[in-house]
Amino acid sequence: MDFWKWFVPGIKIKRWLALLFGGIVLLALGVAYVLVHFYRTAPFPGWVYWITLQFIDRPWRAAMFLLFGVGLILLALQRIGHTLEVALVPEAERSLADVVYQRQRSERGKRVVVIGASTGTVLLLRALRQQHRDLHVRVISTGLESSRIFSRMEEELRVSGGRILFPTREDVAVYAELQNGLILSGLDAVGAADKPAPVQRVFLGRKIKEAGVLGDGFAELVRQSPLGLEPAPEALQAIEQADLIILGPASLYTGILPCLTPPLAAAIQHSRAALLFACNVMTEPGQTESYSLSDHLRTLKEQTGVSPDYVLVNAGEVSERVLDRYRQNNAEPLLYDPAVDQPSSCLSFEGNAETILVEGAILLQRDLVAEIRDDIPVQVEGHREQRSMVVIRHDVDKLSRAIAELMERQLDWGYSA
Repeated sequence: MDFWKWFVPGIKIKRWLALLFGGIVLLALGVAYVLVHFYRTAPFPGWVYWITLQFIDRPWRAAMFLLFGVGLILLALQRIGHTLEVALVPEAERSLADVVYQRQRSERGKRVVVIGASTGTVLLLRALRQQHRDLHVRVISTGLESSRIFSRMEEELRVSGGRILFPTREDVAVYAELQNGLILSGLDAVGAADKPAPVQRVFLGRKIKEAGVLGDGFAELVRQSPLGLEPAPEALQAIEQADLIILGPASLYTGILPCLTPPLAAAIQHSRAALLFACNVMTEPGQTESYSLSDHLRTLKEQTGVSPDYVLVNAGEVSERVLDRYRQNNAEPLLYDPAVDQPSSCLSFEGNAETILVEGAILLQRDLVAEIRDDIPVQVEGHREQRSMVVIRHDVDKLSRAIAELMERQLDWGYSA
């Protein structure tokens, strides 16, 4: 029962329940002393004899009052808990006791920071919840993603005591400088497939004006906008305390790179945490179109100075029927290709297994893919509408197994935190 989770060791509730009980006992003693004083010094009307049950022996009378008092206290605590549960976790399917239990439990576990926000991030959070260990999860996102993605991430984190953090507390926008010098503002403009030139760099800066293509008069203001941008202390602290940092799965240019402001990128470079780059299953038109695995890692290094320790990439197959629709939009599966990615290799410490490195990151190839039916926003005659179609996604169970293998074999975390 959820009620008994209030008494689990380490949840930090029992001490306050004991203090509450002690306070009630002292209050009861004080009231008893006052009543005894009046009982001995002042006459009481006859009906007091009946309501104080003086016709029952004292031991039985004491037991009755004790049981009745304990019942009232438990009822009051239950109703208070229910009221707080409705106010604080209205959409959760768990009780307040379970929410507190999960939060306190996660505080004792390994610390994981996920950077980026996308549907893939939601699936990763679900995979992290499937791990048989205590995990203290934080997600760092720009906060500029769609409300649908943001709310789904919050739902996943709510049941595990996780939180969403932001790179800065200032009012910001995502900017991209194209190779022809043009400046774009806003996720939609930066991620659009029909940009007039490839992206040279993408960054987070103070909000200058509304999203879209910015004229020459704003170009220098945008270039200066990241300077002096104060990092959020809680985001820096999460990175500094992390045991594992996961980049993605998310859009490279609109999900991951904007989060890696210079202060956060520097914190990652100095962090003791293992750094995993979880690749998207497909390349993205207008962002990573025709990018190889090495291109992703080089872009990350060139723009932020961050070099992952591990790279997780899909090795599973997708049906040609679904791939054809993606290829019509210039999207291809993101796979490891030794002919293109120019891998290096080394032997494991045991000397009996070869480890493949791509751009210095240990390659983890796993079947991660699933074909599912989902409602996708599409542009139809100038407006967006939801269309149900088969899409390519990370499979939660497969992703969960890959993350568990990383934690147990590569990071040597064992089977419990």
